[in-house]
Amino acid sequence: MFIRIDQAPADITEQEVMNLFNDSPRVKNILIQGDFDNDQTIVWVRLNVESRAVINGIAEYLNGRYIRGIRLNVSAPLFFNDPWEHEDNKSR
Repeated sequence: MFIRIDQAPADITEQEVMNLFNDSPRVKNILIQGDFDNDQTIVWVRLNVESRAVINGIAEYLNGRYIRGIRLNVSAPLFFNDPWEHEDNKSR
């Protein structure tokens, strides 16, 4: 399942994302998608979690946390396209 982090710093690093998850072994992949023209960065985190209740709890726990003074908007989308399926995504 996935967690989506919106409003992340434009230059966020994978390590900063891992720090949010306390370097949990449940973190399977991190994909950082940035639009450098308008400083909008979305972070997708794929977790080894099969329970909707658990993933929602993780998103709720992280929502409103701060990285470098920027308040994050964290959610667990119910329906969406897998961001790793499309090679044309702008990722870094």
